Amino acid sequence: MDMKIVIYAVVIFAVAVLAWSITTMSNGAKTNPQYQYYNNLQQQSADGCGDLTETGNIQHLSHHPDQYSECIKKVDPQKFKEAVGGDRDNFLKSKGL
Repeated sequence: MDMKIVIYAVVIFAVAVLAWSITTMSNGAKTNPQYQYYNNLQQQSADGCGDLTETGNIQHLSHHPDQYSECIKKVDPQKFKEAVGGDRDNFLKSKGL
C-alpha cells in the first residue's frame, strides 16, 4: 500500500512540473523585460527598426530575421559584426533573405 502512495506522489509531482514548464515556456519570452524593452523601441521608431546603433537592438533584430530583414539591411556592417559576430550580408544570405 505504501508503494502505491509513493508512485502516485511521483506522478502528481511530474505532472505539476510538466504543467509549470509548459506555462513558463509559452509565456516567458513575451513577459521578459528585455523583450518588452526592444519591442517598445521598435514600435516607437518611425521605421519600426529601433536604434540601429545599439548592440542589444541589433542582436534582437538578428533573432527575428524574417520579420526584420529590411531593418537588418540598414544596419552598418561593422556594427552588425560587433553585435552578432558575423558578416551582415552572409547572415542574410544564410537565412535566404
